[in-house]
Amino acid sequence: MKKLIILFAAIVMMAAFTTKVMAQPNSNTTSNASRAEVLSAIGLVAHNPLEFGGFTSGALGTVVMSPLGVRTFTGGVILYATSITPTAASYTVSGAPNTSYTIIVPTTDQLLVHVGNSSSMPANTFTCSYSPPASTLSQTGTDAFTIGATLNVGSSQAPGLYIGTFNITIAY
Repeated sequence: MKKLIILFAAIVMMAAFTTKVMAQPNSNTTSNASRAEVLSAIGLVAHNPLEFGGFTSGALGTVVMSPLGVRTFTGGVILYATSITPTAASYTVSGAPNTSYTIIVPTTDQLLVHVGNSSSMPANTFTCSYSPPASTLSQTGTDAFTIGATLNVGSSQAPGLYIGTFNITIAY
């Protein structure tokens, strides 16, 4: 009986010193930062128009204005100096400093239409002074580029002034 009392006392003592142990949850939480940067809107300003200058046509041909402002011809076209000075189209870009952007030139014919009648000449093969047509804005957020194209002249193109427009798009 003495053994039984000692055993019972040992059980009571063990129960008195036992603490509850709770299971820890199996998860962990931490925080992190989030950031965003809003860029300045990209801007495009046209300066010089694309001017093919004066010429005559006796047969099919082209007038090519390079982005560097060099005018050449093919076929039955003969170049002349007139009041329209041949120039490549020029542009300035503004936006977020050190940011890359792309230049999108027309990929379809853009018509120059005769002032006074319905004659027209298609301009195509638009080229940019940057190849590929992309660049990076400077540390001050500016850049410049030029555009050239090929004017397709008919064999008996009506004399007179021809006017047209084309769109250049830039994007970050």
